[in-house]
Amino acid sequence: MKSVRLLTTWVALACGAGQVFAASSQANPAQPAYDHANPNAAFLRGSTAGTTANASSIQRATGGASLNLAGQVSVSCTVTIAATAKTTSLDLKAGEQNQSVGVITETCNSSSGYTVSISSRNGGQLRSGDASAPLTSYTASYDDATGSIASGLSAIRNGAFFGRTGNLLINIPANAQAIASNYSDSISLVIAAK
Repeated sequence: MKSVRLLTTWVALACGAGQVFAASSQANPAQPAYDHANPNAAFLRGSTAGTTANASSIQRATGGASLNLAGQVSVSCTVTIAATAKTTSLDLKAGEQNQSVGVITETCNSSSGYTVSISSRNGGQLRSGDASAPLTSYTASYDDATGSIASGLSAIRNGAFFGRTGNLLINIPANAQAIASNYSDSISLVIAAK
């Protein structure tokens, strides 16, 4: 029995941070009994407990990551004109006053704005295929555009607009001596972002 107590004391010192066992398993039934056949069993149990504690610390470790998002919107500008019924039935003999010949629709998503330019193929004149027929000059206006249809109208916008509309108006002086013929001109519109 004396040799057992000495050996038990040696095992308790070898365990270190592990459990310290009493000299007799009967003295404290809650403690595991000493294994004579395997003196290192208690040491191994203490080592296993330490390993489990380290594993738990690893599981509690946290990490982080980040994700950058980006997007882009391209500049898009469109202009259209819808002809009115009067566009092809202008009265050159009696003349026209502030007659709407088209409804212009502007759309442009440029934050710095855009410009709408309006020009006439014939420089503000209605011309006939008959060389003997005199030219019929006219004027035009659109919204707050500056300039003239003869040299070009320009409407400047200082921001984005979506579906902005306005009427293209023309004025034709009366001409009681107008020569019978077919008269025409072509008007072009261009929209450009700033």
